[in-house]
Amino acid sequence: MNEQGFPWIVEGIPLVVERYIFAQLLGSERSGWRDDDEDPEDPLSPIVDFCPPINGLYEQRSEALREATYATERINELYFDCPHCGDGPHCHPEDRDYLDMLQHEKLRHSSAANEIKHEIELLHRLANPELMGEAYALLEFELSTDQQWVRFIESARNSRMNYSEFRKIQKRTEKLLTEVAKVSRHLAKLLRDLRNTGIPLPRELRANSDDRYFFKAVSSELDYVRLRRLLEGISEPDAAPDVDLMARLFKVSEIAESLPVEFAIPEIDQGCSTLTT
Repeated sequence: MNEQGFPWIVEGIPLVVERYIFAQLLGSERSGWRDDDEDPEDPLSPIVDFCPPINGLYEQRSEALREATYATERINELYFDCPHCGDGPHCHPEDRDYLDMLQHEKLRHSSAANEIKHEIELLHRLANPELMGEAYALLEFELSTDQQWVRFIESARNSRMNYSEFRKIQKRTEKLLTEVAKVSRHLAKLLRDLRNTGIPLPRELRANSDDRYFFKAVSSELDYVRLRRLLEGISEPDAAPDVDLMARLFKVSEIAESLPVEFAIPEIDQGCSTLTT
């Protein structure tokens, strides 16, 4: 397989898989990806809910290699001019920072090029009928839509990722949400009990209701306190709060208990839900 051999029509490979891989490797422009769907039989017609990158993986890897090569050349030039560049007694901090930046850029782009190389090799294997033909024939009974086929290929691509750190974050988040729900509910109950004491409270601790002086009393003594204050015309020190803190705390507890622990990135959430890392 090579990037000049398009458009592909490979026996044993589902058309939607071929289109998806083809667009990923070459990008939307070089693959001839169309914006309309006038001809469903066209191998380059769009896949529903799929937008390929403008620059495909071939071009992305070439760009990463060019950037890594440029950084390497600049590093070599610096060492040619100053063999002890970055370590010599006469080196300025700016020179050391520049050298560190170039070395970081070289490593970053080299790593990206290597990662993309593995992506390309994986897509080549997924488009190889000798390797995948039998599997695709079996999957035709399970996957009936373009979206299902695309999700299958994306799952295969994402299976290379290590999701252990993401799972650790999920577990920690679940514990934190449980604690937030527990503490919020406890604080809300404490605040409710505090309001029922009949003691004047600052606006932040009072209820956002028409009864701005007192809250429901739980004894005849507190009823008496309420009556005396009303008769003596004791006014509240400030206005009622815009937001009822107790109600908000109960709401926070409710949200924390029901919040799904997801990253909102489909491939990561799907990867975390599998048993493989």
